Amino acid sequence: MKHAATIIVEKFGAAAALIKGGHMQGDAIDFLYDGNTIHSFSAERIDTRNTHGTGCTYSAAITAYLSQGLPLYDASREGEDMNPNIIKKVREKTPLIHHLTNQVVMNFTANGLLAFGGAPVMAKAEEEAWDMASVADGVLINIGTVREDEVKAMILAGKAANEKGIPVVLDPVGVAATAFRTEVVKRILAEVKPTAIKGNAGELAYLVNIPWQTRGVESIGDGNTQEIAQKVAEVYSTISVVTGRTDFICTGNQMIQNKTGHAILEKVTGAGCLLGSILTACLTTNDSIEEQALTAVQFYGLAAEYAASQSQVHGSGTFIPRFIDALSLDAKELERRI
Repeated sequence: MKHAATIIVEKFGAAAALIKGGHMQGDAIDFLYDGNTIHSFSAERIDTRNTHGTGCTYSAAITAYLSQGLPLYDASREGEDMNPNIIKKVREKTPLIHHLTNQVVMNFTANGLLAFGGAPVMAKAEEEAWDMASVADGVLINIGTVREDEVKAMILAGKAANEKGIPVVLDPVGVAATAFRTEVVKRILAEVKPTAIKGNAGELAYLVNIPWQTRGVESIGDGNTQEIAQKVAEVYSTISVVTGRTDFICTGNQMIQNKTGHAILEKVTGAGCLLGSILTACLTTNDSIEEQALTAVQFYGLAAEYAASQSQVHGSGTFIPRFIDALSLDAKELERRI
């Protein structure tokens, strides 16, 4: 591996090369060659059946730390433990997340966020929206069962969050389904600057006028999901999170893929809504936004994989309580169990 790293730099002209050692026996050892010195990073080996996206996560972490001005060696070293650190920070802080979400998923969302380490409040009245957002650490706006009298509350909470400088996540559930939903999202986006916009491909495609087939709140089309993620990030100056079998996270300058997750989530009402809550909680830490978003999506998918693998799970009904339990696990412990 050391020899391969030197060849990549010296023969192909790369400034540096990082070779991951997850395939080796014993501890996982990665090698970084910067043209002068070979550095190694060693960590306890964690064997899993599903390792989707670990390299993508590491690459995203390194890029994020480089953007903060860290030297390559320090960025590579810090990137090794990006995911657990963000989750640890959430649990130490217990951020208060103000949910203006749909009534179908309130209980599931609240219990899921509590398990993860956040503190939920479900306050949808216009009269208290500004005050509640002003004392919160993050705001989630989800239009799943939106009514006209709730729209003003969503806008007030979003504007209060913008003024305070805390994250706002917009989940435009079923935005393409009716003219009313479309108009609601337009009104929100006209007055609120979301930190992140999360949704399925059909929902986010509609926001940027990319043709995509939808049915109700479900996305059933097929196309270039990366194009959707890129355009949403650029048009709304936000980070976009497009969920699906492969998730795409885009900052406008960087595209990240995540492949953790399980098909059973498609049979659970509110699975995407709870992800929006977890995402909002992760956005409250002081890390880079791409790290925060990827950590939320990747950990959520891993928790689903672990819960679905339990022998007691025979369908969505037995999956849900084990999934909520899995959301409370330590990140490294979760990886060990999968």
